[in-house]
Amino acid sequence: MRWFVWFVLLAGIFTSDSTKPLASDSNPNSLTTTGTVTAVDDGTTLRLEDGTVLRLAGLLPPQPPLGYTGLWRTAEQARQVLTQLSLGQPIVFTVTGTDRWGRRLGTAALSDGRQIGRSLVVAGWAQVSGLEAISNRDDYLRLEAEARREGRGLWSDAYYTIRNAETLPEEMEEMSLGRFLIVEGRVADATVVRGRAYLNFGVDWRQDFTATLSPDARRRFRAAGLDPRDYTDRRLRVRGWLESFNGPMIEVLSPDQIEVLEDP
Repeated sequence: MRWFVWFVLLAGIFTSDSTKPLASDSNPNSLTTTGTVTAVDDGTTLRLEDGTVLRLAGLLPPQPPLGYTGLWRTAEQARQVLTQLSLGQPIVFTVTGTDRWGRRLGTAALSDGRQIGRSLVVAGWAQVSGLEAISNRDDYLRLEAEARREGRGLWSDAYYTIRNAETLPEEMEEMSLGRFLIVEGRVADATVVRGRAYLNFGVDWRQDFTATLSPDARRRFRAAGLDPRDYTDRRLRVRGWLESFNGPMIEVLSPDQIEVLEDP
């Protein structure tokens, strides 16, 4: 009975703020076609009747930390929500690329025009990953923030709380490495050493939270007209997988993993 009530409530969310036309992608090599969903692998991955595996670009479903075994409750809930929304439905999808596992990346809409990815963000069952550039990122971030404020979907679980960069080092012992985090704080210093950029969120780089960019990532930032050194004294929100190297660390691969919240 509780599951029925839960799905009825979600139905209202899915139809309230998710009916905008599917945003066109700026990739000139994108391909738009149609298909029918025959299976749902996880909260953002669809299988079509011709065998195509489509992952919704720029989004991440609830995931357990690396190495976790067993059922991850929020991940299964997200998969069931996407199943209810799309299974057996014809969709229009725009493929913009592939990921490292050969899955097609792109956007998808139901036949009535509802964007599937947007619906999931509105309902709180997917978060913006920042790993792939998407044309509607700002819209997704706004909708994600609304879902977070209202505690919808995964945001009702304290596991997904935005972390404070200042207190993150103290929380490390209770956290599993390899989990996806959103961390917020002010950059104390931004520097480049041997081609790698470091955004230090504290005065002690040996233990405070750091976001780091490889030379390849810095090239992506330059292509977007960005220099990580300009983030000094800015308040940022950084998203990515938690690592440990001289304290907590996130490897930034794309400019879309960083939100500027406040300028100096």
